[in-house]
Amino acid sequence: MLRNTCSRNLAIVIRGCLTQMGDIPLAMKDWDQVEQNPFFCADADKLEALDELMRGLKKEGDSIGAKVTVVADGVPAGWGEPVFDRLDADIAHALMSINAVKGVEIGDGFDVVQLRGSQNRDEITKAGFQSNHAGGILGGISSGQQIVANIALKPTSSITVPGHTINRDGERS
Repeated sequence: MLRNTCSRNLAIVIRGCLTQMGDIPLAMKDWDQVEQNPFFCADADKLEALDELMRGLKKEGDSIGAKVTVVADGVPAGWGEPVFDRLDADIAHALMSINAVKGVEIGDGFDVVQLRGSQNRDEITKAGFQSNHAGGILGGISSGQQIVANIALKPTSSITVPGHTINRDGERS
């Protein structure tokens, strides 16, 4: 609903795709591919590997985690507030409300811990920003760049692989 409202009234395009399943990284090569396959993947070259992984997991009765990337194009600069109504906080809150989501990154997210400030800053020139490490949100306010968020989805524990648990008396069952 939000995607339809934004695209119709504000010229904002929101889209997402699978960008990692287990240890298989997936490039965002072709958005037209996303709705053409059961994995909602933009990297058609990896579809066979994804299918093979899923078949193996099904045979084993197990599951695996995944990463989904969501981007928003056309968001005007100036949305959000620097402290209490930060746009990145609002996005993270909404994404964390989705079942199975265990992590949210805005922009480069956790990858920035190994960078220096001089490497991570999104410098601006007359031609525009030179990078988008912050994922289109600077100081809690949209910068006018593409907004980028990643979510980590946990592997479901509702699987057929036997696990350990206890009964009401605390005894192993």
